[in-house]
Amino acid sequence: MSGRANLQQVARSSQVVDELGDWAGGAGPLFRQLGRAFAGVIERGVLTRGTKLPPERTLAAALVISRGTAVAAYDLLVGDGLVERRRGSGTYVVGAGALSLPPGRE
Repeated sequence: MSGRANLQQVARSSQVVDELGDWAGGAGPLFRQLGRAFAGVIERGVLTRGTKLPPERTLAAALVISRGTAVAAYDLLVGDGLVERRRGSGTYVVGAGALSLPPGRE
């Protein structure tokens, strides 16, 4: 198995990168800026529930960042409940507000 991304992964990464816009223009560490950009795209409904995100290596190559930065950004999204990792399958959007409290609870 090669460590290279296939054309489908590259195309999906390009679409995601386009949606992120100028994500690295703010203050703070790159992984936080990237995490905020992804959160914004998810909360606006551009990336919907069940959408598979690009693999970390492919995303890192598309954005010209380290894989560690991509991993840390995805970790933030997992912690915020916006995405979930499925072992052996990838990272998927759960959606904004999908992990809220049951009705009647604050």
